[in-house]
Order: sequence, then structure tokens, then C-alpha cells
Amino acid sequence: MVKRISFYQTLFFILLFIPHCLLAADASIEPEVKIVLNTSEVEMGKFILVRIEYRGDSVPEISNIQQWYDDFFVDRRDEGAEKFPDGLIVYTETMRLYPRKTGDIVLASVALGGAIAQAVKIKVTPAIRSNINGTPQWQALPETIWQGQTVEISILQNLLNSSNQVVTEEAQFPGFYVERLDQKVTTQNTIKTVQLHWRITAQTSGLIQLDPPAIVQRGRGRWRFYLPRATIQVKPLPSYIPPTVPVGRLSIRTGVMQINNKPLWTVEIQNEGQLPDEIYGIRTQLSKLTGASLESVEVSASRPDSTSPLTSIHFYRVLVPDFSWGFNDGPEVVIPYFDVDEGSLKKMTEKLPGVWYFSTQWLNLFFIVLVLLSVIIVIVCTRSMKTFLAWRHYRCLLKQAGNPHELRRLLIAQGPFLTLSDWSASKQSKRANQIAAALNCLCFSPSSEISLDEIKQIIIVFSTYRRWLFYQPYCSA
Repeated sequence: MVKRISFYQTLFFILLFIPHCLLAADASIEPEVKIVLNTSEVEMGKFILVRIEYRGDSVPEISNIQQWYDDFFVDRRDEGAEKFPDGLIVYTETMRLYPRKTGDIVLASVALGGAIAQAVKIKVTPAIRSNINGTPQWQALPETIWQGQTVEISILQNLLNSSNQVVTEEAQFPGFYVERLDQKVTTQNTIKTVQLHWRITAQTSGLIQLDPPAIVQRGRGRWRFYLPRATIQVKPLPSYIPPTVPVGRLSIRTGVMQINNKPLWTVEIQNEGQLPDEIYGIRTQLSKLTGASLESVEVSASRPDSTSPLTSIHFYRVLVPDFSWGFNDGPEVVIPYFDVDEGSLKKMTEKLPGVWYFSTQWLNLFFIVLVLLSVIIVIVCTRSMKTFLAWRHYRCLLKQAGNPHELRRLLIAQGPFLTLSDWSASKQSKRANQIAAALNCLCFSPSSEISLDEIKQIIIVFSTYRRWLFYQPYCSA
């Protein structure tokens, strides 16, 4: 006998079966993801609106789109998920993509929640108005620099309209100290070109990427440009280089300045790069060369304007020593530095200028010595003049002597002599002995062979000033 199922039993089984069917359908949802673009062609300086749409049974983690960063600047705008009654979850990410270069670019596939979106192709065209290409361009960059070296990097951009302006965000280059320089505007064939440039100093070594900031050209139209990343290899300094040794292209100037009537030696150190707060050994050198203390060596740092190729200037000054002769150059200053052109440690030398300077104490001592010397010179000159006049007077008396006895008395009167023999003995000369013998013969012998005039002439020739000066201490005019 067959048992029949009632209508209500059939309805019950149907209602019971429907949830199981729904659960089975829910369990069979296949995840899928796709990339949706608002356009497949974009101009440099503009953006593409991109949506990554995911459908599945759970909310995935945020997408990893690192592979897009080399070709686009990614500006994430929004993300969210919506769950439907049947258990389906729709997850959406919205972002803006600013192209970094022109041409056909493939937007790489994205994996999300176990599904993979297909890659899409985008065409990027240059920003051109009135035959003017406004796409900015990197200027030539150095491939390799040294740690601590300073270089300038720049970007050129043509203005799409002469009244437009270019502004940039603050540049941040990890691993570099960055100094923003003023814009330069040039005009060629009615096209205005803006040069954006920065001065960067490598702080760390390695292969470093420079991601330039957004460049906005606005006025008649608005464009927001992002350029490709640039790569610079920064070589580390040798381990033996102290951190206080300057790196770059160094130059030194020395000079003299006056403060409160006191001369100071000055040393100006310039570098096409940063200078350390304390340059290796310079203060110690100046302290030893002048005898001053380390604290008395003054130092000041400055930076020239942005038009100068120099980036750092240190100015040292120290008092000149109390006693300084200016006949020759002053002492030599030696500064070690790392030459980035040759990649080696070098030394730069410069002499301090010669300075005539005497402190108050030395001037007072010099004045006293000068006065004493003047007094001595006056005394010596006075005595010498008196001696010279006495000698001339004596020669005149010799010439005026009228007889041999008067001539004999003049010779004996040169000193405490009693006879001519005593006089001749004091002269220690054979000639004096001959004169004494001849004069005695003339005075006391009637048959002398020599006349008075002849003996006078002999005595006058013999009585030179030198003999008078050294052998006539007792003469009185």
C-alpha cells in the first residue's frame, strides 16, 4: 500500500530545502577582481581615476600595487566594502594615477583576495599646447657621488602659457640634506622655461632613489606633474676620514682686519659643499701659531646667496701676537680635506699675511731703549766731535810751531811725558823713535842734518786722526 504525502508535508520539505540551497550557492561564490578605468588615455599632468573592484565572500586586505609606483604616482582616495544578503561582498578601492612618463604603459595585474585582475594598457601623451611641450624634464644627474658631497639637481619645464606659474611641494629626498634654490626663468623663441633646482648633500651611502615632488603649473589650465624617480650611487668615505674633515672642493683666503686698533688674522674657508661645525685642527693651529687660547679663536659660519656655487663659508679670526715683524709672510695654515674629484685626502696650505704689530708693553720697552740709544749716540758724537776738533787744533799748532823747542813741547804735552823718549815709547812705533831722535838732534845739536820744516812735515803726516784717537787720551786743546 502506498502512503501519500500531503500538500503541507511537501511545502515543509520545500521550505526546509531552500536554505540548504542558499548555503550551497553561498559556498560556491568564486572571488574575482578587476581594474576599472575612467579612460584608457591620459595627458601628462592629468590623472586617471582607477577602481579596483573585488567580489568574494570576505573582505580582503588592501591591495599591493608597488609595481605601479615606477610608472605612476598613486593617490589613494577611498576604500570600502558592501555585503549583500546572499553573502556576497563587494570591496572597492578608488585612486588617482598620475603618469610619470609618456608612451604606452601596461598597468600590471593585481592579486587580491585570491583573485587576479588582468593587466590593462594606458596611453600617456605629453602635455602640449600651441606646439609647446610643458612636460617637465630632469636635467643631467651625476651617476656617482661621495658621501658628504654636495651637488645641484634641476628640472626644466616650459610654460604652456607665458602667464602661467609653477609651484612645487617641499622636496624630501631620504638620505640627503636638501636646500631649495630660487627658480630661474629664461625665454627662448617666446617660450618661457622655468628651472627648478635643489642643492643636496649626501648623508648616507648606497644606491638612493630621488622621488621629485609634485610640480604644479597653473594659470590658464592646471597640471600636476610627477617625474620618474632618479637614482644616484653614493660611495662611502674611507674609514680613516674623520667626520670633521671637509668634503668637496675647498678654497682658503687669509687676510688682516682691525678691531679697536688691534690687528687680527682672518682665515676664510669656502667649500662647494657643507662644512662641519668644527673643521679638523684649524682652531688648534691658530691657537699654537699665535699663542692664544682655543676659546679666543673666534669662528662664524655663513651661507652665501643661492646664486653662488659655494654652499658653506667658515670665518676664523684671532689676534696677531704682541710682537710681530712684517718683513715676510706670516705662519702657514694647513687644512686637510677630501677631494671629491680625485677621491683622496689632500691638504690645502695658505700663509697668513705679514703684519707689523707691537703691543703697548713692547712699544714702551722699545721707546725706553730708543731713548737710551739716543742718549748714548749723543754722548759718543759729542765726545767724537771734541776729539776731532782737538786733533785739528793740534795739527794747526804743529804747523804754526816757530822753533824746535816749541814743537818738542807740543809732542810732550800729548800725555804725562817728561821726555820725547817717553812719548815715542807710548806710540810703540819705529817711526816715533825716529821722530824723537831727529827732533832731539834739532833742539840740542847745532849740526843737525834735518830742518824744522822737514821735521814738522814728518810729524804732521805721522799724527793721523786714528793715532790721535787711540794714543792721545790726555790731550787738551
